[in-house]
Amino acid sequence: MIAPYTKNPNVYQCPSASLDYVQSFIPVATSSYIYCYALYNSASAINNAQVFSYPKVTPRMAMVTYPSQKILLWEATDAHDGHSNRPLCRRHFAFVDGHIKFLDTRNLTPRAQVVRYYPNWTWDAAGGIDFP
Repeated sequence: MIAPYTKNPNVYQCPSASLDYVQSFIPVATSSYIYCYALYNSASAINNAQVFSYPKVTPRMAMVTYPSQKILLWEATDAHDGHSNRPLCRRHFAFVDGHIKFLDTRNLTPRAQVVRYYPNWTWDAAGGIDFP
């Protein structure tokens, strides 16, 4: 979605997290950031927790109802508060509108799944809100 606007792929690498460190948590990772999977799924797929059986969608900016409240990417492993790779921690989040905030995952809006603190399960997918 944002590839045409980023000229340097190094923006997807946190300078304080080596690839070896990231891969110690996520062996197949190529970056220390995770893109929001909810942007590639329909609202029905997310709301019915059936993302693996529904076809993927190509995200468009027009699909994002609340760009300043919808996560685009976030840090995968390093929480910067002494709780690395834990779901309940503070992380840097990049939003669709381009701003970045250091926020506590416990403040995410309710998820469509039991995975309460995971942005990939945003209720209503691209039309949903991650942080109020």
